[in-house]
Amino acid sequence: MSKIIVAGAGHGGLCAAYLLAEAGKSVTVVEKKDRTQLGYDWEDSFDYNCFEYAGLPFPDFEKGVQETKTFILSFEPFTAFSSDGKNPEPRMLGNRIKLYDYLISLCEEAGVEFVFNTEVFSPVLFGGRVCGVNTSEGQMMCDLLIDSAGMYSPVKMNLPDYLGIEKNFNGCEILHTYRAYYERVPGYDTPSDFYRVLFDTDGNIGLGWYITYEDYVDVLIGRFGKMNISMAHNAVEQLRKNVPYISQKILKGGIIEDIPVRQPIPVLVSDGYAAIGNCACMTLPSSGSGISYSIMAGKILADTVVKDENGEYSAYTLWDYQKDFFKEFGNSICDVDIFRILLNKLESNDLKKLIEEGVINNNDDFYTSLADSIRTGGFNVAKINEIRHQLRNHSALLKKVLTVVTYGARLQRLRLSFPSKYDRQDIQKWYKKYTEFFASISVQSVIDENLIY
Repeated sequence: MSKIIVAGAGHGGLCAAYLLAEAGKSVTVVEKKDRTQLGYDWEDSFDYNCFEYAGLPFPDFEKGVQETKTFILSFEPFTAFSSDGKNPEPRMLGNRIKLYDYLISLCEEAGVEFVFNTEVFSPVLFGGRVCGVNTSEGQMMCDLLIDSAGMYSPVKMNLPDYLGIEKNFNGCEILHTYRAYYERVPGYDTPSDFYRVLFDTDGNIGLGWYITYEDYVDVLIGRFGKMNISMAHNAVEQLRKNVPYISQKILKGGIIEDIPVRQPIPVLVSDGYAAIGNCACMTLPSSGSGISYSIMAGKILADTVVKDENGEYSAYTLWDYQKDFFKEFGNSICDVDIFRILLNKLESNDLKKLIEEGVINNNDDFYTSLADSIRTGGFNVAKINEIRHQLRNHSALLKKVLTVVTYGARLQRLRLSFPSKYDRQDIQKWYKKYTEFFASISVQSVIDENLIY
């Protein structure tokens, strides 16, 4: 029987482990933390349909739909923008610790073996094939290693470069995220738009929110550049000036975690190896949440592994996992990443102008309106001319927006070169085109005025 090791108890890895064990595979999950230490004490909203897609039983979590959001661009002067999502999808609100407990319990019932309190150091390789892991408890061998050990996975980081698995991040691909739940000061009314997304609370561009509940306020401050606890507390203090019912008392949370917010890594597989979850950058750049995509990727990976009846688990037989993931979800993540890149090129005043001039309008969801402008602008001459007209008095902003709009067209052309079947030379060409494209459009690159005129 084939031996499969999952390095790290991430959401996607656990989903794959459960489905593979259900299919009769021998699966072991190796996790450096104790079971009681997994997950953050955070509540997250994620796609309710991901469990049905993956064929998992539905957990007993609260269900609902996405409420109206108010996007606060600046507090001084106060500038806000409310939006209603069209046809909101069902969502599920669950505590991350409870979600981990639920997934692990499913795995245990299916026969997955867990090795907790065991740190993974590096992969074991033989002839260019991954065949195990070096751990704090010694070497563990396997026929397939599923890497679910996070964005800084020691497995991925220690793979030889010739395997083509991308390892490095630039500073604008990592959202340094502070999240804390503050006790709510009584005596203040609850705003009707209780879910407020923040873009500028302390003069720094990033992403954040505060969500008002009956007894507490969920506060998230994310920054793409330097971030530490002192900076996070200062940002919350600025927020508190405008939201006085956020008390000084932290009920839970209060730590900083790094979240990858970028396009998926270009190659997910090699001989005996497959990356999933944060390790493969499966988070949604506009929100930083990768739970749903990771769980659904676990289903795609498990199906691919089961289909390999000979247990070869080579890059060739695993390529369907990569192909199907990009087709189902990865391309959408790339589209949204263009939105992130534009956001990082903008200042808060730029966001105000986009609203004032109607590029973003109040009848559409903020993300949908802006992202659609980016994605379709490269093909839609009428849309480009409309944006030019709307921003005719804001030439610097027009350059920023239209430069990024053209990225969508380039990305669509890039997709045409995606290898539908595994061929090493084609994969290398794809890797080069993909990485060079995103490197060229990163927020650190210079605006190319030649793309606009």
